[in-house]
Amino acid sequence: IGSSACSGSGLQGETCAAAIPVDTLPFTHSASSSSFGHDYSTEYACGGLHDRGVDAPDVAYAFTPVEGGIYTFGLTGNASLVYVTKSCSMMSGNCLAESGEILGSGSFEALLAADIEYFVIVDGWLPGQGGAYSLSISEPAPPPDPRTCEVYCETLSASCRGAQAQYADQAACLAYCEA
Repeated sequence: IGSSACSGSGLQGETCAAAIPVDTLPFTHSASSSSFGHDYSTEYACGGLHDRGVDAPDVAYAFTPVEGGIYTFGLTGNASLVYVTKSCSMMSGNCLAESGEILGSGSFEALLAADIEYFVIVDGWLPGQGGAYSLSISEPAPPPDPRTCEVYCETLSASCRGAQAQYADQAACLAYCEA
């Protein structure tokens, strides 16, 4: 997946190699994705049945949590998709969570481990979709007690389906939660 030769070259956040750092929590960053190129998409790997973010401008953030827990990612504005991945070069097996389509304002949660670098991608749901947005990341809620992973995964599976699914199935959620 590539961007046009003139779009976004040299901008911080243009790629994961030049990602905007998330240094403190809570984190809020407002920008416009309009001047950025198209570098990433979900590649069918974030729990959805579609490749979202195709031909839409995207902005990359780098985030290494100090502690594991459930983080809330919020998005307002014209960008309409956020996803969290451990690798930008291959989404399959690395994309952990996707917001689903956010129209104007919304949020989603992802269970993240401590001391692992994650990339948070703000993208458009449809080709060409972008513009002014604000991304927020909350301080973590404590990770679920391993004895409650089953309840957590059942709740997550029931409330986050289709494009908003964070894990392929309940077994994948349990494997991550209990790790």
